[in-house]
Amino acid sequence: MRNHPRFVATAVVTCCLLVCDGQVASAGNSITVESRSVAIGAHGVTVAIKISNDVPVGNIVLPLVIRSRTPGAYITALTAQRTPGGRLDGVLTGIDIITTRATESGSCKGGQPGGFPGVPSTPDFVSPDGVLFALGKFMPTEPPLAPGKDSTTGSLMLTFDVTDTLVSCHVSSVG
Repeated sequence: MRNHPRFVATAVVTCCLLVCDGQVASAGNSITVESRSVAIGAHGVTVAIKISNDVPVGNIVLPLVIRSRTPGAYITALTAQRTPGGRLDGVLTGIDIITTRATESGSCKGGQPGGFPGVPSTPDFVSPDGVLFALGKFMPTEPPLAPGKDSTTGSLMLTFDVTDTLVSCHVSSVG
C-alpha cells in the first residue's frame, strides 16, 4: 500500500490570456499547474499556479477540474486565491472572480458532459470539483500584468485538505 498517493496536474494548462495594447501573444505565454505528491489525510496542501508571459496581459481566464483517482478519496476543503506577494497581488483587480464549484453538470458546454454551472460552493465529498479564476482589467487605465515569469510560489494557488484514505487527484483545464 502506498504511503504517498499522487496529486497529478497538467504540465501546461490551456487558458485564455488576453493581451493589452494590440500586441500579439506568442508561445512564451503559459500557465503551469504544479504537480504534487500528497500524503493521505494531508491538510493545507498548496499547489502553485505559475504564469509566464512575454507581453502585458489584460485578462486571465483559467478553469480547472480536480478529479479523484482513488475511490473514496476526496478533497474535503478547497481554497483558490491569489498568491500573497505574487505577481498578481494587486494587479488585474478590476475583474476578480475566484470561485470553487462542487457539482459537475452536463448542462454546460452545449449539453456535453462536464461543466460547473450554478452557485459557487465548497467540495462535497464527490469527485470532481471545479475552480475558476477570472481576473482582469475593468477600465483601460488599469495596469496589466507586466511581462515576466513567476517564481516557484506562482501567482495563483490552490490550498486543500484530503480524506484519510488513499488519494490521487488530477487537475486539468476545462474546455
